[in-house]
Amino acid sequence: ISYTKLIVHTYLCYMINDEGLNTNMQQKTNAIEIDRCSAIISTPDRVSKLPTIIIVHGSGGIGSCEWEWHDLALKNNFNAIIVDHFTKKGVRDWWWHEPEFNPSFYDMANDVVNVIDHMYTNEALFEFIDFDKLAVVGFSAGGTASILLSTMVNEIKVFGSVNPCIWPYLPEFDKVKNKDSLHLYCGDLDDWCSYDKQKFFSERTGTHLHTYKNCHHGFTRPRTNPIGRNLPDTVTFRNCDFPVPYNYNMSNIVKFKDSWEKGVNVEYNAEASKQVQEHFINLVKSL
Repeated sequence: ISYTKLIVHTYLCYMINDEGLNTNMQQKTNAIEIDRCSAIISTPDRVSKLPTIIIVHGSGGIGSCEWEWHDLALKNNFNAIIVDHFTKKGVRDWWWHEPEFNPSFYDMANDVVNVIDHMYTNEALFEFIDFDKLAVVGFSAGGTASILLSTMVNEIKVFGSVNPCIWPYLPEFDKVKNKDSLHLYCGDLDDWCSYDKQKFFSERTGTHLHTYKNCHHGFTRPRTNPIGRNLPDTVTFRNCDFPVPYNYNMSNIVKFKDSWEKGVNVEYNAEASKQVQEHFINLVKSL
Protein backbone atom coordinates (compact mmCIF):
# COMPACT_ATOMS: atom_id res chain seq x y z
CA ILE A 1 0.00 0.00 0.00
CA SER A 2 1.31 3.43 -0.88
CA TYR A 3 1.37 5.56 2.25
CA THR A 4 2.30 8.54 0.08
CA LYS A 5 -1.02 8.15 -1.68
CA LEU A 6 -2.81 8.24 1.66
CA ILE A 7 -1.24 11.38 3.06
CA VAL A 8 -1.62 13.56 -0.01
CA HIS A 9 -5.41 13.22 0.06
CA THR A 10 -7.36 15.93 1.85
CA TYR A 11 -10.00 13.37 2.83
CA LEU A 12 -10.19 11.63 6.17
CA CYS A 13 -8.39 8.29 5.70
CA TYR A 14 -8.29 5.27 7.99
CA MET A 15 -5.82 2.44 7.69
CA ILE A 16 -7.25 -0.85 8.97
CA ASN A 17 -4.75 -3.57 9.79
CA ASP A 18 -3.56 -5.78 12.63
CA GLU A 19 -1.27 -3.29 14.33
CA GLY A 20 -3.78 -1.68 16.67
CA LEU A 21 -4.56 2.03 16.87
CA ASN A 22 -1.65 4.08 15.58
CA THR A 23 -1.80 7.87 15.65
CA ASN A 24 1.84 8.43 14.67
CA MET A 25 1.52 7.84 10.90
CA GLN A 26 -0.38 10.99 10.03
CA GLN A 27 -3.00 13.13 11.68
CA LYS A 28 -5.62 11.95 9.18
CA THR A 29 -4.55 8.32 9.07
CA ASN A 30 -5.36 5.74 11.73
CA ALA A 31 -4.64 2.04 12.01
CA ILE A 32 -7.38 -0.12 13.48
CA GLU A 33 -7.14 -3.83 14.27
CA ILE A 34 -8.85 -6.36 11.98
CA ASP A 35 -8.24 -10.01 11.22
CA ARG A 36 -5.87 -11.05 8.40
CA CYS A 37 -6.53 -8.19 6.01
CA SER A 38 -6.06 -4.46 5.65
CA ALA A 39 -8.33 -1.77 4.29
CA ILE A 40 -8.03 1.88 3.34
CA ILE A 41 -11.17 3.85 4.20
CA SER A 42 -11.62 7.38 2.87
CA THR A 43 -14.47 9.82 3.25
CA PRO A 44 -15.07 13.25 1.71
CA ASP A 45 -17.25 14.22 4.69
CA ARG A 46 -16.87 12.73 8.15
CA VAL A 47 -20.08 14.38 9.39
CA SER A 48 -22.68 13.13 6.92
CA LYS A 49 -23.69 9.49 6.47
CA LEU A 50 -22.79 8.61 2.89
CA PRO A 51 -23.01 5.63 0.53
CA THR A 52 -19.83 3.54 0.44
CA ILE A 53 -18.11 1.68 -2.39
CA ILE A 54 -15.95 -1.26 -1.33
CA ILE A 55 -13.22 -1.97 -3.91
CA VAL A 56 -11.82 -5.50 -4.26
CA HIS A 57 -8.56 -5.91 -6.19
CA GLY A 58 -7.60 -8.85 -8.39
CA SER A 59 -4.49 -11.01 -8.75
CA GLY A 60 -2.20 -8.03 -9.31
CA GLY A 61 -3.01 -6.41 -5.98
CA ILE A 62 -3.91 -2.76 -5.45
CA GLY A 63 -3.04 -0.70 -8.52
CA SER A 64 -4.09 2.16 -10.74
CA CYS A 65 -7.57 0.75 -11.32
CA GLU A 66 -8.39 0.53 -7.62
CA TRP A 67 -7.06 4.02 -6.90
CA GLU A 68 -9.02 5.41 -9.84
CA TRP A 69 -12.23 3.94 -8.42
CA HIS A 70 -11.28 5.21 -4.96
CA ASP A 71 -10.95 8.77 -6.29
CA LEU A 72 -14.10 8.41 -8.38
CA ALA A 73 -16.12 7.45 -5.30
CA LEU A 74 -14.88 10.48 -3.37
CA LYS A 75 -15.55 12.77 -6.34
CA ASN A 76 -19.17 11.60 -6.29
CA ASN A 77 -19.45 12.23 -2.55
CA PHE A 78 -19.23 8.55 -1.57
CA ASN A 79 -16.95 6.88 0.92
CA ALA A 80 -14.32 4.55 -0.56
CA ILE A 81 -12.84 1.38 0.92
CA ILE A 82 -9.98 -0.48 -0.76
CA VAL A 83 -9.47 -3.92 0.77
CA ASP A 84 -5.92 -5.29 0.70
CA HIS A 85 -6.09 -9.09 0.59
CA PHE A 86 -2.33 -9.64 0.25
CA THR A 87 -0.19 -7.77 2.78
CA LYS A 88 -1.41 -9.39 5.99
CA LYS A 89 -1.23 -12.83 4.38
CA GLY A 90 2.36 -12.38 3.26
CA VAL A 91 1.44 -12.40 -0.44
CA ARG A 92 3.28 -10.08 -2.83
CA ASP A 93 1.66 -11.13 -6.09
CA TRP A 94 -0.78 -13.76 -7.27
CA TRP A 95 0.05 -16.13 -10.09
CA TRP A 96 -2.14 -19.01 -11.10
CA HIS A 97 0.64 -21.61 -11.21
CA GLU A 98 1.03 -21.25 -7.42
CA PRO A 99 -2.57 -21.34 -6.10
CA GLU A 100 -1.57 -22.98 -2.84
CA PHE A 101 0.25 -19.76 -1.84
CA ASN A 102 -2.60 -17.40 -2.68
CA PRO A 103 -5.81 -16.33 -0.96
CA SER A 104 -8.82 -18.16 -2.37
CA PHE A 105 -11.90 -16.44 -3.72
CA TYR A 106 -13.56 -17.39 -0.43
CA ASP A 107 -10.71 -15.77 1.55
CA MET A 108 -11.18 -12.54 -0.38
CA ALA A 109 -14.95 -12.52 0.14
CA ASN A 110 -14.50 -13.23 3.84
CA ASP A 111 -12.02 -10.33 4.10
CA VAL A 112 -14.77 -7.98 2.94
CA VAL A 113 -17.21 -9.52 5.42
CA ASN A 114 -14.64 -8.99 8.19
CA VAL A 115 -14.21 -5.33 7.22
CA ILE A 116 -17.98 -4.78 7.29
CA ASP A 117 -18.32 -6.61 10.62
CA HIS A 118 -15.51 -4.50 12.07
CA MET A 119 -17.22 -1.29 11.02
CA TYR A 120 -20.55 -2.46 12.45
CA THR A 121 -18.91 -3.41 15.73
CA ASN A 122 -17.17 -0.04 15.94
CA GLU A 123 -20.00 2.00 14.45
CA ALA A 124 -19.14 5.07 16.53
CA LEU A 125 -15.86 5.36 14.60
CA PHE A 126 -17.64 5.13 11.25
CA GLU A 127 -20.55 7.50 11.64
CA PHE A 128 -19.90 8.78 8.12
CA ILE A 129 -20.96 5.41 6.65
CA ASP A 130 -24.58 4.78 5.71
CA PHE A 131 -24.80 1.05 6.34
CA ASP A 132 -27.99 0.87 4.27
CA LYS A 133 -26.06 2.01 1.19
CA LEU A 134 -23.06 -0.30 0.79
CA ALA A 135 -21.83 -1.35 -2.65
CA VAL A 136 -18.92 -3.55 -3.76
CA VAL A 137 -17.01 -3.68 -7.03
CA GLY A 138 -14.32 -6.27 -7.77
CA PHE A 139 -11.93 -6.87 -10.63
CA SER A 140 -10.94 -10.27 -12.07
CA ALA A 141 -10.39 -12.47 -8.99
CA GLY A 142 -11.95 -9.63 -7.00
CA GLY A 143 -14.93 -9.84 -9.33
CA THR A 144 -15.33 -13.48 -8.35
CA ALA A 145 -15.19 -12.48 -4.69
CA SER A 146 -17.95 -9.95 -5.43
CA ILE A 147 -20.11 -12.74 -6.87
CA LEU A 148 -19.54 -14.86 -3.76
CA LEU A 149 -20.44 -11.90 -1.57
CA SER A 150 -23.76 -11.64 -3.38
CA THR A 151 -24.52 -15.12 -2.01
CA MET A 152 -23.31 -14.39 1.52
CA VAL A 153 -24.45 -11.00 2.79
CA ASN A 154 -27.55 -8.86 2.89
CA GLU A 155 -25.78 -5.67 3.97
CA ILE A 156 -24.39 -4.93 0.48
CA LYS A 157 -27.03 -3.60 -1.89
CA VAL A 158 -25.17 -3.47 -5.24
CA PHE A 159 -22.48 -5.83 -6.55
CA GLY A 160 -20.19 -5.06 -9.49
CA SER A 161 -18.03 -7.82 -11.01
CA VAL A 162 -15.56 -6.80 -13.72
CA ASN A 163 -14.15 -9.65 -15.87
CA PRO A 164 -14.58 -12.22 -13.08
CA CYS A 165 -12.99 -15.65 -13.10
CA ILE A 166 -15.80 -18.23 -13.34
CA TRP A 167 -13.56 -21.30 -13.37
CA PRO A 168 -14.03 -23.71 -11.73
CA TYR A 169 -17.80 -23.26 -11.40
CA LEU A 170 -18.32 -23.00 -7.65
CA PRO A 171 -21.57 -24.32 -6.12
CA GLU A 172 -22.14 -20.92 -4.51
CA PHE A 173 -22.44 -19.32 -7.94
CA ASP A 174 -25.98 -20.67 -8.22
CA LYS A 175 -26.98 -19.15 -4.87
CA VAL A 176 -27.06 -15.47 -5.81
CA LYS A 177 -29.67 -13.99 -3.47
CA ASN A 178 -30.78 -10.93 -5.42
CA LYS A 179 -30.06 -11.38 -9.11
CA ASP A 180 -31.08 -7.81 -9.90
CA SER A 181 -28.34 -6.41 -7.64
CA LEU A 182 -25.43 -8.22 -9.37
CA HIS A 183 -23.91 -6.68 -12.50
CA LEU A 184 -21.14 -8.27 -14.59
CA TYR A 185 -19.00 -5.97 -16.74
CA CYS A 186 -17.09 -8.06 -19.26
CA GLY A 187 -14.98 -7.56 -22.35
CA ASP A 188 -15.94 -9.87 -25.21
CA LEU A 189 -12.24 -10.48 -26.00
CA ASP A 190 -11.36 -11.62 -22.48
CA ASP A 191 -9.20 -14.68 -23.18
CA TRP A 192 -7.93 -15.03 -19.60
CA CYS A 193 -11.00 -15.53 -17.43
CA SER A 194 -12.91 -16.19 -20.63
CA TYR A 195 -15.95 -14.25 -21.75
CA ASP A 196 -17.87 -17.36 -22.76
CA LYS A 197 -17.77 -18.60 -19.16
CA GLN A 198 -18.87 -15.21 -17.82
CA LYS A 199 -21.77 -15.27 -20.29
CA PHE A 200 -22.62 -18.84 -19.24
CA PHE A 201 -22.82 -17.74 -15.61
CA SER A 202 -25.06 -14.78 -16.44
CA GLU A 203 -27.46 -16.89 -18.50
CA ARG A 204 -27.53 -19.66 -15.90
CA THR A 205 -28.23 -17.36 -12.95
CA GLY A 206 -30.23 -14.60 -14.64
CA THR A 207 -27.87 -11.85 -13.53
CA HIS A 208 -27.06 -8.70 -15.49
CA LEU A 209 -24.30 -8.96 -18.11
CA HIS A 210 -22.89 -5.77 -19.64
CA THR A 211 -20.69 -6.63 -22.62
CA TYR A 212 -18.01 -4.27 -23.94
CA LYS A 213 -17.03 -4.91 -27.53
CA ASN A 214 -13.38 -5.32 -28.51
CA CYS A 215 -12.28 -5.22 -24.87
CA HIS A 216 -9.71 -7.55 -23.30
CA HIS A 217 -9.13 -8.62 -19.73
CA GLY A 218 -7.93 -5.68 -17.65
CA PHE A 219 -9.71 -3.07 -19.76
CA THR A 220 -10.29 -0.97 -16.63
CA ARG A 221 -6.60 -0.84 -15.57
CA PRO A 222 -5.06 2.36 -17.01
CA ARG A 223 -1.43 2.05 -15.88
CA THR A 224 -0.93 -1.69 -16.04
CA ASN A 225 -2.19 -2.20 -19.58
CA PRO A 226 -1.99 1.21 -21.30
CA ILE A 227 -1.18 0.03 -24.82
CA GLY A 228 -2.04 -3.66 -24.68
CA ARG A 229 0.33 -6.55 -24.14
CA ASN A 230 0.53 -10.30 -24.31
CA LEU A 231 1.43 -12.42 -21.30
CA PRO A 232 2.82 -15.56 -22.97
CA ASP A 233 3.43 -17.59 -19.80
CA THR A 234 0.11 -16.88 -18.13
CA VAL A 235 -2.33 -19.79 -18.08
CA THR A 236 -5.81 -19.26 -19.44
CA PHE A 237 -9.17 -20.84 -18.71
CA ARG A 238 -10.57 -20.28 -22.18
CA ASN A 239 -10.60 -23.94 -23.31
CA CYS A 240 -10.89 -25.69 -19.95
CA ASP A 241 -13.76 -28.14 -19.52
CA PHE A 242 -16.77 -26.24 -18.28
CA PRO A 243 -18.60 -26.19 -16.00
CA VAL A 244 -15.96 -27.96 -13.94
CA PRO A 245 -17.27 -29.80 -10.83
CA TYR A 246 -16.72 -27.69 -7.74
CA ASN A 247 -14.58 -30.38 -6.07
CA TYR A 248 -12.02 -30.12 -8.86
CA ASN A 249 -8.60 -29.90 -7.20
CA MET A 250 -7.10 -26.80 -8.74
CA SER A 251 -3.85 -27.11 -6.81
CA ASN A 252 -3.22 -30.47 -8.48
CA ILE A 253 -4.55 -29.77 -11.94
CA VAL A 254 -2.21 -26.84 -12.53
CA LYS A 255 0.67 -29.29 -12.35
CA PHE A 256 -0.62 -31.00 -15.47
CA LYS A 257 0.73 -28.64 -18.09
CA ASP A 258 -1.17 -30.26 -20.95
CA SER A 259 -4.46 -29.27 -19.31
CA TRP A 260 -3.79 -25.58 -19.86
CA GLU A 261 -3.22 -23.19 -22.65
CA LYS A 262 -0.92 -20.24 -22.13
CA GLY A 263 -0.86 -16.72 -23.44
CA VAL A 264 -3.42 -14.04 -22.58
CA ASN A 265 -3.95 -10.47 -23.72
CA VAL A 266 -4.58 -7.47 -21.50
CA GLU A 267 -5.39 -3.98 -22.68
CA TYR A 268 -6.88 -0.81 -21.23
CA ASN A 269 -9.89 0.76 -22.92
CA ALA A 270 -10.56 4.25 -21.60
CA GLU A 271 -14.03 4.66 -23.10
CA ALA A 272 -15.32 1.29 -21.94
CA SER A 273 -13.80 1.81 -18.50
CA LYS A 274 -15.59 5.15 -18.22
CA GLN A 275 -18.88 3.51 -19.21
CA VAL A 276 -18.48 0.89 -16.47
CA GLN A 277 -17.75 3.59 -13.92
CA GLU A 278 -20.70 5.74 -14.92
CA HIS A 279 -23.12 2.81 -14.86
CA PHE A 280 -22.00 1.58 -11.45
CA ILE A 281 -21.91 5.08 -9.92
CA ASN A 282 -25.49 5.61 -11.08
CA LEU A 283 -26.51 2.33 -9.44
CA VAL A 284 -25.04 3.54 -6.15
CA LYS A 285 -26.72 6.92 -6.50
CA SER A 286 -30.06 5.15 -6.87
CA LEU A 287 -29.76 3.43 -3.48
